[in-house]
Amino acid sequence: MSSDKIRLNANGKQLSAWLIYKCTTCDDTWNRPIFERQSIRSIDPAVLHALHSNDRRWTSSLAFDVQQFRRTKIRFVEFADVEVHKQILSPEVGPWSELEILLSVHRPTSVRLDRLLAAQLHLSRTRIQNLKEAGHILSFPKLPNALRRPVTDGMRVSIGLSRESTEQRIGAAATCGSQPR
Repeated sequence: MSSDKIRLNANGKQLSAWLIYKCTTCDDTWNRPIFERQSIRSIDPAVLHALHSNDRRWTSSLAFDVQQFRRTKIRFVEFADVEVHKQILSPEVGPWSELEILLSVHRPTSVRLDRLLAAQLHLSRTRIQNLKEAGHILSFPKLPNALRRPVTDGMRVSIGLSRESTEQRIGAAATCGSQPR
């Protein structure tokens, strides 16, 4: 578990930084490299300030940066579960003709868009893929194989719905447990 503490080592005009992790059972520590022997002038001033002040928000986002972990040779376990909060932005109650989903992701994740949609809309991933191929699912930004990519902050998904009852169940699943705005 991250201790939200940074270890810095300066050598002349070069700086090395590590994020300190601490075992919850034995109190052993591990220093995960952020960067090593980097010129102080090449470091973004905001990052330098975050390092010197042990900025909790910055270290917390770094601690959960899955892509950064993948660049290291360290083996780690990812959890596939995510916490989803739904909020209705439009007062329309149904029947729906289109469903637009705006994703707000506070920490990097490896959860793929197709898996998230399938779980939240109670559909199979094959059904999600078929809707995409039929042009009923569009994602923004438009990326090749968007359904197979991890969800990112600010990603939008638009799903065209027909008046069929099965399509209307998608809208109902999307709004289930959501809070009106």
